[in-house]
Amino acid sequence: DPVKFFESNDVLEAKLTMDIAKLVRNSAKPEYLPATFSCKMGDDNISEQIRVIARGHIRKEVCYLPPIKLNFHNESSPKLNPLGSLKMVCTCFENSNGDQLLLKEYLVYKMYNLITEKSFRVRLMSLVYEDSNPKKKPYSGHAFLIESDKALGKRIECKELKNVRAHSEYTDRDQMTIFAIFQYMIGNTDFGVSANHNII
Repeated sequence: DPVKFFESNDVLEAKLTMDIAKLVRNSAKPEYLPATFSCKMGDDNISEQIRVIARGHIRKEVCYLPPIKLNFHNESSPKLNPLGSLKMVCTCFENSNGDQLLLKEYLVYKMYNLITEKSFRVRLMSLVYEDSNPKKKPYSGHAFLIESDKALGKRIECKELKNVRAHSEYTDRDQMTIFAIFQYMIGNTDFGVSANHNII
């Protein structure tokens, strides 16, 4: 259940097996690659074939491992299928500093959840990154999944307006004030309402 999946605060123990070198190499012109996602949900041990693709803009250029989209909507992943397609935020670099930055970003989402329902829910994972090349050693770190735009829209009875630019004065005043003050509180200046930049 995608709603219950994001309501849980339990850290999901998971493993993602893929051709990491190919994902990194093709991040400039991303394409879907096969992968295996394994995890334990309740008493169920799940291991299914999914598809992954590099996403994002700036992080693709500066991070060792780009942000990834996990596509569970495949015949080969019947149990995970209801989750659809989810954005995954992973550590930028394989070190403790990168892991701490990721956990801070995760907490920003959780803090905003406390302030307004009109916010993306997230699910923290303790993730093993396993390369399909057996010569490469696996490594562990944190990552988190972000609720899909579609699931958020259904939950708060809203829909995404694509390719629509509007001045902040045309938005819901209370919601815009909450949003603006929160961005100020976390020190984020990388957004723009009229430009549709980091503003879903």
